Amino acid sequence: MRNFFLHIIFANPLVWLMLLGGTMQAQTKDALRQQIKTTTDRTKKCQLLLQLATLELKQNQADNALLHAQRGLTLVTKQKPIVQAKALLLMGRAYMQKQQYPNALEHHLQAQIIAKNIQNTYLINEANQALGDLYYHWQIYDKALSYYLLVKSNVAPTQAATNAQRVSLIYSQYNKKTEAIRWATKALQIYKSLDNTPEIITTLRKLSALSQRNGQNKQAIAYNEAIIQYKDKMEPIALVEPYNNIGFLYKQQKQYDTALDYYNQALKISKQTLGNDAEGSKRHIKLLTNIAVILIHLDQPKEAKINYYKAIDLAKEQKDALLTADLYNHLAAYQYIYNKNFSAIDYAQEAVNIATPLVNDAKHSTNAHKLLTTSYQLLANAYQKEENYPQAKKYLQLYNQAVTTQQQAQQQKKTAIVAKQNEYSTKRK
Repeated sequence: MRNFFLHIIFANPLVWLMLLGGTMQAQTKDALRQQIKTTTDRTKKCQLLLQLATLELKQNQADNALLHAQRGLTLVTKQKPIVQAKALLLMGRAYMQKQQYPNALEHHLQAQIIAKNIQNTYLINEANQALGDLYYHWQIYDKALSYYLLVKSNVAPTQAATNAQRVSLIYSQYNKKTEAIRWATKALQIYKSLDNTPEIITTLRKLSALSQRNGQNKQAIAYNEAIIQYKDKMEPIALVEPYNNIGFLYKQQKQYDTALDYYNQALKISKQTLGNDAEGSKRHIKLLTNIAVILIHLDQPKEAKINYYKAIDLAKEQKDALLTADLYNHLAAYQYIYNKNFSAIDYAQEAVNIATPLVNDAKHSTNAHKLLTTSYQLLANAYQKEENYPQAKKYLQLYNQAVTTQQQAQQQKKTAIVAKQNEYSTKRK
């Protein structure tokens, strides 16, 4: 095993270069420490300390970076404000890595004041970048956005792409979908110019989701098709998502035959990679369920039922009770659509039997309540169709109680979110 590992390292130039890069950085740090010890020139020693702090920040060694940036700052004279500002920015970023955000803010603002006083556009840009990053990690997104928008376009391309992604995310959170799409498109253009395939694919996924939320289904389909074009550079399993997404989008447009074609392509890939892992099984179950729904739309009930049973068998293999209950609800709805009310009642009752014990399980309680709400509604409707009014009334009451419980839980969640927003507002003061 050991020889095999060594073979992999030396046979793969990229791995070797990564390891070599780490070794070279270590050698550089050792060399810098040696120079810091031997030099007597304050200016040179300060520069060496800041170089060392920069390397340590890249390696997430915030404590060491902070120590060396502080030492560098003590050696700087007031006649060298540029070096002062750089030291303060390094200290701010070190505090940010340590998640000591108020301390980071203090140092970034000091650097910004110096930069503005000497009217150094480069340093002003660096300070705006640092403040944007700080507020982004602090989750004070309105402030992060205001500083990112001040950053000039002459930053490094990778940084510009990251900024564009973050601005897009913030606009998305504010439900400004058009702006979110515009900034994600900017990020995509930069990543394409850098030929950065992983980030291109990630950004295409985000653009697909944004376009879908904006009701631009054709554009969302185009983004997913663009992802598929990179199939030679992707693991086969990664193609399941874009094929599934396209199937869903065609389903939204009621183009069921086309949707089925894409779902089947996703299922074929999923089947080839299906193992014993829970995530793979859940993915496969979702695809089988999606196909069953399409088959119902195409009036192919027998084929739909076969897919539902395959999904239930997989869920039982994984001992996933909630997923099994959800699939029984699907089967109940399918039988209800075809006026097979007694079968619908049996399947919905099976879902109730599985989900009810999980209501008192803290881990599963929320989802169990949601499942039971659906089951009660199905039972009420099915009994109503069969003119069994006492049973219909019973399950309608249970349904209403379940809805009330969910609404109360949602209200508690909203209250918690408002409290968190108030906490962020206090941070900004």
